[in-house]
Amino acid sequence: MPSSSPPRRPRDHVHLRLRDPAPLEARDDTANVRMFSGDTCGGAEQSFSVSGSGTYRCVPVSAARRSVLVTGSGCTTTTWSGTNCEGSRYKIPDSGCHSLLYGSVSVQC
Repeated sequence: MPSSSPPRRPRDHVHLRLRDPAPLEARDDTANVRMFSGDTCGGAEQSFSVSGSGTYRCVPVSAARRSVLVTGSGCTTTTWSGTNCEGSRYKIPDSGCHSLLYGSVSVQC
């Protein structure tokens, strides 16, 4: 027995034109952290670097540190009051010298 379903209508088609993609900004996912005993990024220095997307590192300071300077991009650097990346925190917003007391520094790329 032949089917009694109604005839099919052609579907309406919508054509979209996508804009050309914007160029992506280069991200190197690197942080170079310099920790200083002086208030203005001077005096005894301790440093470390972290690179690679998804990388995390927590570094306790070896002695009293009073300022920090971070260069690089694509990572979040935070100072912590405790030596185990816990306690009060301060997220470093830029590559300037930041004067504060801290017990450890974490980097998340």
